[in-house]
Parts: sequence; structure tokens; C-alpha cells
Amino acid sequence: MKEILNSSRTIYRTEGYKEINHLYATLFRFLGQIPEELKRGEDAEFLMSVARRSVHHLVNLVYRPTSPEGASKDDEFSRRSIEDRWLAGYRDTVQALRNPGVLERAAGCDAGIFVFDFPKNDG
Repeated sequence: MKEILNSSRTIYRTEGYKEINHLYATLFRFLGQIPEELKRGEDAEFLMSVARRSVHHLVNLVYRPTSPEGASKDDEFSRRSIEDRWLAGYRDTVQALRNPGVLERAAGCDAGIFVFDFPKNDG
């Protein structure tokens, strides 16, 4: 059950981040279209300070244990279990970074968030 809650929270936060990034990029384009005299003043200066175009690549890494974990997995913080999780995260990161799309920017793209999810590797 906890895995479902964590997954839902990740999706929720990712969508919120996409919306905020879209807002900043839209504001950036809009401010480029208005006359200079409207860009004066405290409010306009603040809006110009947050308006930006940026590209972000998010990689969702999902911990998938190699052996079944019991009900105490949320309370298991032994050195071995933590090192196993770190190693799994490291391996997932290396695998994700081998995917060329993770680091490449789409042609003509100056703003946006690209989310990468990788299916369980059964091989």
C-alpha cells in the first residue's frame, strides 16, 4: 500500500512541477511581447525575475528489491539493507544514463520537462 502512495505522490509532484515550468515559460514568452513601459515597477520586475525557459529531464528510479522484503521493510535500517538499496539505486542510475534520450535535448526545444520511467529489467 505504501508503494502506491509513494508512486501517486511522485506523479502528483511531477505534474505540479510540469505546470509550474510551463507557467514560467509562458510568462517568459508573454513578457517578451509587451512594451517596455509595462515592464517597469516592482510587480513587473518580480515577474521578469521568475520568467524563464528551461529544460529538465526527470528520471524516475523505482526501488525494486531483488528478494522479497517482509512487513518490517519500512523499519529495516541495518547497514546491509541500506547498502543494498544504495547499490540498487546506483545500478538503476547507470542504466538510466545509458539511455540516450535522458541526456539529449529535443531539436528546437527551449522549455519543458521530460520524464523518463524505465520498466523493470527482467533480464
